[in-house]
Amino acid sequence: MNDEIILSALPTYPGYRVTEDLGLVYAFDEEFHMIRNLWVLDESFEKTKEKLRKKAKKLGADAVLGISMCLGPQQSIPVLMGTAVKLEKE
Repeated sequence: MNDEIILSALPTYPGYRVTEDLGLVYAFDEEFHMIRNLWVLDESFEKTKEKLRKKAKKLGADAVLGISMCLGPQQSIPVLMGTAVKLEKE
C-alpha cells in the first residue's frame, strides 16, 4: 500500500482484502462545541478525519474501515470510530 490511509464507512474495500485487524481507533475534535459551532461542522469533521488517519498510521494500518460517527460526552462532540486494518490488493 502507499502512504495514504484509506478511510471508509464500508466494512471492506473494493479491490483489497483485509490481512490484519489492528483494532478500533477513534478521534474527535476537542475544540468543537456543537451548540456554538454548527457552521464549522465540516471543518471539524476534516480535522477529526486527519486525527483518525494519524492514529491509524501509528498502528501501521493501511485503512480504517467501518467508520461511524457518534456524539461524545454530553452529545456535544462528534466522534469518528472504525477498525484499523492492513490491506492487500486482491
